Amino acid sequence: MLSCFLYEHNSGIEHIRRITVRGHWNGGYQQGSEPIHRAGIKNDIFSPAVVNTCLLLGILLERIPRGALEHFIWDVDVSFSWRVMEKLMKYQPNIQSLDLYDGNYTFDRQWSESTFRFANLKNLCWQNFARYDSMMSFGRLIDLNWQTITALTFSLSNFEQLVEDMICHDGASIFNGEGSTEESPTFLPIAKRIFKKLLEKPEDEGASSGSLVPGRKRQMKLKDLALWDIPLADMAPLLTQIIDVPSLTYLTMRGCSSADQLLNALAGKGDSLNIKTFDMQYKTQPQGLVQFVQSFKGLKNLYLLLECIENAEELQNVFDSVFHHADSLRRLVIDAKEHYLSAENIARIRSDLKLWELGLCGENADPDWVSFSPSPIPCAELTTNRR
Repeated sequence: MLSCFLYEHNSGIEHIRRITVRGHWNGGYQQGSEPIHRAGIKNDIFSPAVVNTCLLLGILLERIPRGALEHFIWDVDVSFSWRVMEKLMKYQPNIQSLDLYDGNYTFDRQWSESTFRFANLKNLCWQNFARYDSMMSFGRLIDLNWQTITALTFSLSNFEQLVEDMICHDGASIFNGEGSTEESPTFLPIAKRIFKKLLEKPEDEGASSGSLVPGRKRQMKLKDLALWDIPLADMAPLLTQIIDVPSLTYLTMRGCSSADQLLNALAGKGDSLNIKTFDMQYKTQPQGLVQFVQSFKGLKNLYLLLECIENAEELQNVFDSVFHHADSLRRLVIDAKEHYLSAENIARIRSDLKLWELGLCGENADPDWVSFSPSPIPCAELTTNRR
């Protein structure tokens, strides 16, 4: 199908601005075909279907007018080909959004040795990686594009597997120090490799530091930051050092352990916070969450999945922090799991908040709480789920 699309008289190719590749190429796709083993690369197996698709993608990238492509998404459960990355850099240097999903196959080692510099890469999404080579490639992209990136998403699929692969390549000693041990490793040593360039002092590079003022910290001017399944233990000092916190307007944390450490560090910068959207899957008691939400004003969109609320008082504290943003909040979604949503809080939502969208999920103590007051809740969209 893709080869037919590449027919030389297809005039539509010149108008392409986004390429999205989605698929699950295992099982049936590989049955009856001999897998390809590439010499010198451990456990690296691609089916012919994947190899052929990557070759055709390379041809497509050549035929799109140079620099016209803006977005590239690879959402496939096998790893991305470095040859396609080379084509992206060579023929589409102006790409603004790069979203890559690694299905836990080993990346080409040649990939992490290539130069990944784009002219104006703004959005980098690196999902589901658990391999040494994938981590090194991600770090190279950060090294060479951190000055233009304004939206960063990254997630781990298996931290234990990544640690094992790191030890296999560099030895267990890399996890010793700063709270990390061989027996109980943390993500911090890995993060230091990913953000190595940002942790260097500009004066260490002399003239190559460009427009940076000598002695000034290197910081990413991120507007959006999304962390998925990242172990955040001891990570707060590093993240607050490499990110220009006042620039941050969107923050998502899902499945991250030790998230309180980062929330507490951000709460300490409350006067400079400009976060407008906060999306959180919270797995511990809500003290850290409440402190963070109350540390600043101006929140417009709040999405909370509360998994460890123990009693009504804790849930009430969360609602009290929500009303701290009564003047600005426009979208509110709270999933309180099995805990009761009190009629009093619903009444406060009706009277104190001017919402466009409202989503509530939880047990219902009062069967008439939606109509607790004579007038309805003033919002454009209402979603409720009462167990």
